[in-house]
Amino acid sequence: MPHTDTLTTKVYEIIHQATRVPLEKISLNAELEDLVDDSIQLFQLILSFEEAFGMRAKYQDLMKIITVGDIVDYLKKIQSL
Repeated sequence: MPHTDTLTTKVYEIIHQATRVPLEKISLNAELEDLVDDSIQLFQLILSFEEAFGMRAKYQDLMKIITVGDIVDYLKKIQSL
């Protein structure tokens, strides 16, 4: 996890806690479907992000998120609103 970006680090930690995927296997290019076991775990991951960042993700926005980098970009975008 060679990121000094606090947001990226927090995203990596949330993914690790929710999925138990080792931190060294999480990268901005990693696809979420490769990190989660099933749709239930993906849903729990989304809830973890909503709780950690105090927001509600819109369904149409979630459909565009494929990679960990997409999550980081999405969170940066909504935090700047």
